[in-house]
Amino acid sequence: MTVAMGRLDPRSLAQATAALRVTSTSLAAGEVVHRLVVGQAKGLVCVLARTDRRLLVVADRPGRPLIESLHPHQTMVGVQDADDGTVTVVVSDGRRVMRLEGVHEVAEAELLVGPDRSGPTYF
Repeated sequence: MTVAMGRLDPRSLAQATAALRVTSTSLAAGEVVHRLVVGQAKGLVCVLARTDRRLLVVADRPGRPLIESLHPHQTMVGVQDADDGTVTVVVSDGRRVMRLEGVHEVAEAELLVGPDRSGPTYF
C-alpha cells in the first residue's frame, strides 16, 4: 500500500489519514493495492482502492468507519471530469451507486477503470 500512497496528492493524504489507516488494516495478508484515490462521498472522506483481489471502499464515518468489499468484475467504475481540475469516480455494484467527488488523483482514477476488461468494470 505504501507505493500506492506515494502517488496520492498531498491534500488527499492530509484529509484521509484515518481512512487510509483503516484501509491498510483491512487488507488481507499478501493483498496488494494497485490503485488508490481519495474523495468525498455523501460528505464523508472516502478511500477507494483497487487491489489484486477486490475494490475496497473505506468511508471515515464518525464513531465507526464504513468498509465495503466489492467484487472487481461485478462492479462498474467510471470517471467524470469536474470543472475544478478534479474528477468524480462513480462506482456501481448493480444495486447501489457511489459518487466519490473531488478526487485529485486524476491519473490514478482513470487507471481504476482498467486495465482489466474481463468484466463490466467501466461505463
